[in-house]
Amino acid sequence: MSLCDNDGKSFEVGVSKFSSPFPKHVYYDTPGIHQSIVRLLLEYQADVSLCNYKGKTALHIACETGDYAVVKVLVESEADLTVCDNDGNTPLDLACQREHTDVVTLLLNSFTNISQLDNDGKTALHSVCKGYGSRKKDVGWFFVNPWQHPTDTDIEAHKSVIEVLLHKKADINKRNKHGETPLHTACTYGPVDVVTMLLNEGADISLCDMKGQSTVYKACAGGNSSILNILLQRNANFLKCDNDGNSALHVTCKNRGKVKKKGPSGYINFKLPCKLSSTSKFEFEEFSIYKADGFECVFKILVDQNVDLNIRNNCQQTPLHIATEGGHLPLVNMIVERNVDVNVCDNKGQSPLYLACEMRHIDIVKTLLSHNADIHLVDNNKRSPLHAVCNGLSVPPTKTEIQSVRDLVYLLIEYKGDLSLPDNEGKIPLHFACKAGCLAIVESLVVKKAHFTVCDLNGRTPLDEAKKADHCDIVRFLENFEDDKSKNFNLFYFLW
Repeated sequence: MSLCDNDGKSFEVGVSKFSSPFPKHVYYDTPGIHQSIVRLLLEYQADVSLCNYKGKTALHIACETGDYAVVKVLVESEADLTVCDNDGNTPLDLACQREHTDVVTLLLNSFTNISQLDNDGKTALHSVCKGYGSRKKDVGWFFVNPWQHPTDTDIEAHKSVIEVLLHKKADINKRNKHGETPLHTACTYGPVDVVTMLLNEGADISLCDMKGQSTVYKACAGGNSSILNILLQRNANFLKCDNDGNSALHVTCKNRGKVKKKGPSGYINFKLPCKLSSTSKFEFEEFSIYKADGFECVFKILVDQNVDLNIRNNCQQTPLHIATEGGHLPLVNMIVERNVDVNVCDNKGQSPLYLACEMRHIDIVKTLLSHNADIHLVDNNKRSPLHAVCNGLSVPPTKTEIQSVRDLVYLLIEYKGDLSLPDNEGKIPLHFACKAGCLAIVESLVVKKAHFTVCDLNGRTPLDEAKKADHCDIVRFLENFEDDKSKNFNLFYFLW
């Protein structure tokens, strides 16, 4: 029997799926009904090797949902225990990820090669160490916030599965294709109990992955202060940098989650399903979570270890560059309060102030300016912070973008920012605003005495940029505006 639906699910896959956390009305009330149906299908020669469109067999789904009875029937029917789905997960991987200890034990009793690698090179021990925080865990019809602290039950389930795997002689220092051991994974995701357990079982704390990232680096990347403390108590090397020269302090300040470029400072935007629609599909609602507390704690721990706050990576960026670009105002405040050099430039010549303006983090710009950031520093292309603000505008720009740019323009002018400073191509900030077609920004710059008749090295004025891009409103505004200063502004006066 091999009849499948449009998604490639066989009858067995469908039966196994009933054990997932669906609404109550899809459950059968009779105990063992799934097991009985599976046995019946197998009697009629159902193919246990059939996969759905995700590459999952019936055994994959039964292991993922923790249906011990169905798993047992399928194992007894010699279902393939080594087959990987499209994500590279074996049935054992899925059981480990979902912390179904009884299913894991059953599979291990039938499957001796627990160090088999999947498509990512990870073992079952890697899978369980990936932890509660690495995924959106199904609970009814909603997902738990992936940064929510695991419960005692989750932690005990983790430890129980790890104990089973170690009892079966799983290699605790086995590396995946990225060079990561289970300890690296646990340090990233937690919880701390799992890290402690692995260390007590002999996990090597000194190993680095293929990117040169240490266990301390992983803990800092995950904002796991408790794990960092455990590692430091075990004399882990907190000064080790990765292959790109990034220290533990750099990665602590690094952008968290998918923060939108030039968006609100320090916010992580993601979507969670909020209800079930009439078409049996999820409807999603967008949330923003500010997740800084863990990284602030990690920062304080590292500072207490006397790390160098001015350390540079291979791109000559300091932790202040990283925190500024990522929009982490609390971390920026903590850094500048410790008398670091706020005017240090990276290998592109960009200062922290330049990056804050480019990303339009106005609160960070204010902080840097109040700590004597040099507004006249230019990058390797001779672009100033004002260039950075006006460059890269959306076409057309959003209302939020327009307001943030206007606020920054006024702020930088208040601190004596030069509206007429040309870059390597002879362009002033007004050239970029006219090209983007943002009348409100053009008005703000011109009202503040930006010269709209200045020519770049190709002889093009901001007005020419507006005409070329067919921004008629800007063209009309500039043509009707009476410049109070010289209409014969000469670029070469500034180049002189």
